[in-house]
Amino acid sequence: MGKKILLTFVGIGASFGGIVLFYLFLISLNDHGNILLLLGILLLFGLAVYLFIYVTKEKSNNEVMSIYSITKEAAEKNFAAKTKLVNEYEKIDDSRNKLKMLEAAGASASDATNK
Repeated sequence: MGKKILLTFVGIGASFGGIVLFYLFLISLNDHGNILLLLGILLLFGLAVYLFIYVTKEKSNNEVMSIYSITKEAAEKNFAAKTKLVNEYEKIDDSRNKLKMLEAAGASASDATNK
Protein backbone atom coordinates (compact mmCIF):
# COMPACT_ATOMS: atom_id res chain seq x y z
CA MET A 1 0.00 0.00 0.00
CA GLY A 2 2.84 2.39 0.82
CA LYS A 3 4.41 1.68 -2.56
CA LYS A 4 1.21 2.67 -4.34
CA ILE A 5 1.00 5.95 -2.43
CA LEU A 6 4.65 6.73 -3.10
CA LEU A 7 4.30 6.02 -6.82
CA THR A 8 1.16 8.15 -6.94
CA PHE A 9 3.00 11.10 -5.42
CA VAL A 10 5.92 10.58 -7.82
CA GLY A 11 3.43 10.62 -10.68
CA ILE A 12 1.86 13.83 -9.39
CA GLY A 13 5.33 15.37 -9.06
CA ALA A 14 6.24 14.29 -12.59
CA SER A 15 3.06 15.81 -14.02
CA PHE A 16 3.68 19.03 -12.07
CA GLY A 17 7.26 19.10 -13.38
CA GLY A 18 5.92 18.66 -16.89
CA ILE A 19 3.60 21.62 -16.39
CA VAL A 20 6.50 23.77 -15.14
CA LEU A 21 8.68 22.76 -18.09
CA PHE A 22 5.79 23.53 -20.45
CA TYR A 23 5.54 27.01 -18.94
CA LEU A 24 9.30 27.50 -19.34
CA PHE A 25 9.07 26.28 -22.94
CA LEU A 26 6.31 28.78 -23.71
CA ILE A 27 8.38 31.60 -22.19
CA SER A 28 11.46 30.56 -24.20
CA LEU A 29 9.53 30.66 -27.49
CA ASN A 30 10.31 34.38 -27.71
CA ASP A 31 13.99 33.46 -27.92
CA HIS A 32 13.48 30.69 -30.54
CA GLY A 33 12.56 28.09 -27.91
CA ASN A 34 14.55 25.24 -26.48
CA ILE A 35 13.72 21.83 -27.91
CA LEU A 36 15.21 20.09 -24.85
CA LEU A 37 12.42 21.54 -22.73
CA LEU A 38 9.89 19.98 -25.07
CA LEU A 39 11.67 16.63 -24.77
CA GLY A 40 11.63 16.95 -20.98
CA ILE A 41 7.91 17.73 -21.04
CA LEU A 42 7.18 14.58 -23.02
CA LEU A 43 9.34 12.45 -20.75
CA LEU A 44 7.79 13.76 -17.54
CA PHE A 45 4.22 13.46 -18.77
CA GLY A 46 4.96 9.99 -20.14
CA LEU A 47 6.41 8.96 -16.78
CA ALA A 48 3.38 10.36 -14.95
CA VAL A 49 0.92 8.52 -17.18
CA TYR A 50 2.90 5.28 -16.87
CA LEU A 51 3.02 5.54 -13.07
CA PHE A 52 -0.69 6.29 -12.79
CA ILE A 53 -1.58 3.31 -14.97
CA TYR A 54 0.91 1.07 -13.14
CA VAL A 55 -0.49 2.00 -9.74
CA THR A 56 -4.08 1.36 -10.79
CA LYS A 57 -3.30 -2.01 -12.41
CA GLU A 58 -1.01 -3.38 -9.69
CA LYS A 59 -2.62 -5.87 -7.31
CA SER A 60 -1.29 -6.71 -3.91
CA ASN A 61 -0.72 -10.32 -2.88
CA ASN A 62 -3.74 -10.24 -0.56
CA GLU A 63 -6.07 -9.18 -3.37
CA VAL A 64 -4.77 -11.91 -5.68
CA MET A 65 -5.03 -14.57 -3.00
CA SER A 66 -8.57 -13.53 -2.05
CA ILE A 67 -9.74 -14.01 -5.63
CA TYR A 68 -8.59 -17.62 -5.72
CA SER A 69 -9.29 -18.56 -2.11
CA ILE A 70 -12.76 -20.05 -2.64
CA THR A 71 -13.17 -23.21 -0.63
CA LYS A 72 -14.85 -26.44 -1.64
CA GLU A 73 -17.54 -25.96 1.01
CA ALA A 74 -18.35 -22.48 -0.27
CA ALA A 75 -18.55 -23.76 -3.84
CA GLU A 76 -20.88 -26.60 -2.82
CA LYS A 77 -23.07 -24.20 -0.83
CA ASN A 78 -23.25 -21.83 -3.80
CA PHE A 79 -24.12 -24.72 -6.14
CA ALA A 80 -26.85 -25.97 -3.76
CA ALA A 81 -28.39 -22.49 -3.53
CA LYS A 82 -28.43 -22.13 -7.31
CA THR A 83 -29.93 -25.60 -7.73
CA LYS A 84 -32.68 -24.69 -5.25
CA LEU A 85 -33.47 -21.53 -7.22
CA VAL A 86 -33.65 -23.51 -10.47
CA ASN A 87 -36.02 -26.03 -8.91
CA GLU A 88 -38.25 -23.26 -7.56
CA TYR A 89 -38.31 -21.61 -10.98
CA GLU A 90 -39.30 -24.91 -12.63
CA LYS A 91 -42.22 -25.30 -10.17
CA ILE A 92 -43.37 -21.74 -10.81
CA ASP A 93 -43.05 -22.21 -14.56
CA ASP A 94 -45.09 -25.45 -14.44
CA SER A 95 -47.80 -23.73 -12.38
CA ARG A 96 -47.90 -20.84 -14.83
CA ASN A 97 -48.24 -23.22 -17.78
CA LYS A 98 -51.07 -25.12 -16.04
CA LEU A 99 -52.90 -21.87 -15.31
CA LYS A 100 -52.55 -20.81 -18.94
CA MET A 101 -54.00 -24.14 -20.07
CA LEU A 102 -56.91 -23.81 -17.63
CA GLU A 103 -57.51 -20.26 -18.79
CA ALA A 104 -57.49 -21.35 -22.43
CA ALA A 105 -59.84 -24.25 -21.63
CA GLY A 106 -62.17 -21.91 -19.76
CA ALA A 107 -62.14 -19.43 -22.63
CA SER A 108 -62.93 -22.14 -25.16
CA ALA A 109 -65.71 -23.54 -22.93
CA SER A 110 -67.30 -20.09 -22.58
CA ASP A 111 -67.05 -19.60 -26.35
CA ALA A 112 -68.81 -22.94 -26.89
CA THR A 113 -71.67 -22.00 -24.54
CA ASN A 114 -72.10 -18.59 -26.17
CA LYS A 115 -72.57 -20.11 -29.66
